[in-house]
Amino acid sequence: MSKRSLLQVAVDELMRHGLSALSVSSLAERMELPETWIRSRFPGGDWQLRMDAVEYAGQSWVEQIRALMRAQKTPREKISLLCRAYALGSRDFPASLDSYLDLWKQARDGNEEIRRRLGALYRFYSEQFS
Repeated sequence: MSKRSLLQVAVDELMRHGLSALSVSSLAERMELPETWIRSRFPGGDWQLRMDAVEYAGQSWVEQIRALMRAQKTPREKISLLCRAYALGSRDFPASLDSYLDLWKQARDGNEEIRRRLGALYRFYSEQFS
């Protein structure tokens, strides 16, 4: 089983239950796999799993939006689609917005690893959509 498969399930858990509910043990239980096997894929523990899931979700979102944008004819339509996707994502998946806010709070409170990884994710977003 690939790490990507694990992250797909982790993102589903993240969207359904929020960031704090996602853990190595909850993922192992959901996947019916030994916790030690899951932990070997995420040696940084719960926070690595959570950040990897957030990054995977962000990258997947960008891929979906880019595919939809290719079908748009004008720059205005592309911008409109991007704005709608962002707004609808916030409305339809409030746990994802809550998760980002929780992560930024951790970053603001001094967690440099989360700050670094969130910064990289937002740079990725801006590069993709500029």
